[in-house]
Amino acid sequence: TSSPFLDSLPPELRLRIYGYLLVSAQPLKGPIARQGMRYNLDTKILCANKQIYAEARAVFFSKNTFYISSSSPPALSSSSSSLEGSGAFEPPLQAKDLPLIRHLEIDPLYYPTQLTTQPGPGGWKPVCPAAERYITTLTHVLSFVGRSLLSLSFKADTRPYAGFADDVFGALAGLDDGAEETLDVRKVLTGFHAIERNARFREAVRELEAVRTVAVSFFFPESDFHFVIEKGELCRHGLLFLASQTIFARSEIKIKALLEGMGEDGLD
Repeated sequence: TSSPFLDSLPPELRLRIYGYLLVSAQPLKGPIARQGMRYNLDTKILCANKQIYAEARAVFFSKNTFYISSSSPPALSSSSSSLEGSGAFEPPLQAKDLPLIRHLEIDPLYYPTQLTTQPGPGGWKPVCPAAERYITTLTHVLSFVGRSLLSLSFKADTRPYAGFADDVFGALAGLDDGAEETLDVRKVLTGFHAIERNARFREAVRELEAVRTVAVSFFFPESDFHFVIEKGELCRHGLLFLASQTIFARSEIKIKALLEGMGEDGLD
């Protein structure tokens, strides 16, 4: 079929129309991660004709930022098991679409319902095949976009798994046990341990040709941490190291705030 109006427009004007209809100011997330948020994109233009579809599809994938996260976070479902995770991610990007993507945000967090550990460096390491499958899937994604990706960021969001208390500070804050689901730091680090053990993941990041720096963010219920790191430095030290240091810094900040609060109460 033809689209007389669009077909008669100059290509640069058609591209502006595609951008208006198909490009979001916010990263595009899957159904679980976006929690009901709507992007108000108008994808009907993709049905106009083959030419319009090809042009608009290229704009959709190259101009949007895609936020990749686990498609079935096990800790959010009482019926799921960390042993049953498929490693799938959302949104459901196809292999044929990946080379068109220029901007990615990845949530490396994999928070299992039940945590199994065994002795390892630092005293422990998680045993979670589902997390390893998820990281392997992310490795394949990064391999597909190695020559085309322009920007990459990692955003570890713990907030869906945390209540007002966590395993370190819940007791200090005087909250009742079980009043809120707690945040287990070891579960937070499970995905990062899987990355640390996956040499192909680090190599896929290293081989991103156009990416020079990587933004890394950690989101907790009460605070955020943001870094911009040279790609080489990130590959050298690893995300597990940065995540561990961030969690330690968060602990120090919260303990300091708690002690200051206790001191102020003592002066009243």
